[in-house]
Amino acid sequence: MKKIFLAIAIAGIFALVVSCGGGKSNAFIKSPVDSLIVAMTTVPSYTIILEDMDYDELKKHYVHKYKILTNKKVKNTANPSDSSTTIKIETKTTDWLPVSNRLFKKHQDDLGMEIVSKTENGKVSKIASPPGYSQYVGNEKYGRWENKNGHSTWHFFSQYMFMSAMFHMAMYPVRRSYYRGYASSRMSGRSYYGPRSGGKPMYGTSSKMAASTNKSGKWNNRSSAFKKKSSSRISRSSSRYSSGKSSSRSSSRSRGGGSGK
Repeated sequence: MKKIFLAIAIAGIFALVVSCGGGKSNAFIKSPVDSLIVAMTTVPSYTIILEDMDYDELKKHYVHKYKILTNKKVKNTANPSDSSTTIKIETKTTDWLPVSNRLFKKHQDDLGMEIVSKTENGKVSKIASPPGYSQYVGNEKYGRWENKNGHSTWHFFSQYMFMSAMFHMAMYPVRRSYYRGYASSRMSGRSYYGPRSGGKPMYGTSSKMAASTNKSGKWNNRSSAFKKKSSSRISRSSSRYSSGKSSSRSSSRSRGGGSGK
């Protein structure tokens, strides 16, 4: 039932943001992220990953595609007398959803990362994090830290090994030092992109991980010139927005009049 509800909610969100944004680059576009959060109010826990992003040259607006992960408890069917349960992750990928220039700019470094998570305690976070970090890595329900080759590395239990493939941890193992860095950044309200190597972070849009695990993605197949043009377009839009806010504040002060003698 939750899966059906989620599919209906995503379809409704797509219709809503299209009606709000249309094909006009300067039109208001409701945040699909906020709409998803509202639609999943009754879902106990979930993760929203920025699966892909692009600029729709025909409709003149930016677009995002999200992967939504939700947890489902599954009983041991092989042994009916066993009352224990395991967690199955159900995934749903949205269609391309229009996003505002501001939202695109906010997450332009977050490709392949969690941009929203709701943990079992009901707390929703919008801090960008590596995939799997907010709910599964470091959670003793799903795995443990093991010392190998001089490093403490996260390993999922056998029944959850699919998570290792889902989050590309076989190719990019998670060291305890990475997780500590993430926890520290999260406490400070900052996004975490992992250690840097060769001038690039381990996670996020410019990482080797994003390039190797999402080879068919729209953004990864865009040329450097296209991406540079997109960044320039965002900067111009942000400048106009800031200028508009300043003018609005100035106008408001003018209308406020004098000292009220």
